[in-house]
Amino acid sequence: MALATNDLSAVQLATGMGVVAFVDAIFMGLAAFGFMLYIHPTLTVIALAPMPILVFLTRVLSSRLHGRFRKVQEQFSLLTEFVRSTLSSIRLVKAYNQEEAQTQRFAQMGETYVRNNLKLAFVYGTLFPVSGFIGNSSMLLVLVFGGRLAISGAITAGILSPSSATSL
Repeated sequence: MALATNDLSAVQLATGMGVVAFVDAIFMGLAAFGFMLYIHPTLTVIALAPMPILVFLTRVLSSRLHGRFRKVQEQFSLLTEFVRSTLSSIRLVKAYNQEEAQTQRFAQMGETYVRNNLKLAFVYGTLFPVSGFIGNSSMLLVLVFGGRLAISGAITAGILSPSSATSL
């Protein structure tokens, strides 16, 4: 039941804002790529040079993220099922004086759940800074090589202005 509840909220998020963000990213990405090619094809290739690294790292970290998320969900399910079964058989637990044993088992399960969540948070905490770093390194490459092109007169400085640099 816990898995169904958590999965349902994830599906709602994915079908709601996830689809909108995906479609938006596709159209905006294609438009930006087209404008970049129109402005300067060589600079476009330079800007996109770090992207294979981003794709590879995202692929690796996404698979780890998925595996760790599954472990967290499974542990959450075990934890909630343990609580449900303990509460439904509370008279037996009291009759056999198992309160302390049940408390220790619950504490161990809770610690495992926390450890799994920390591992998941580590992957989350790695994925987004790494993708930001690679995106920013792409911007740095555009500014360095574009700056050289502007100094040599191959392109105008207006192409590298802040408003057009963000669209690149």
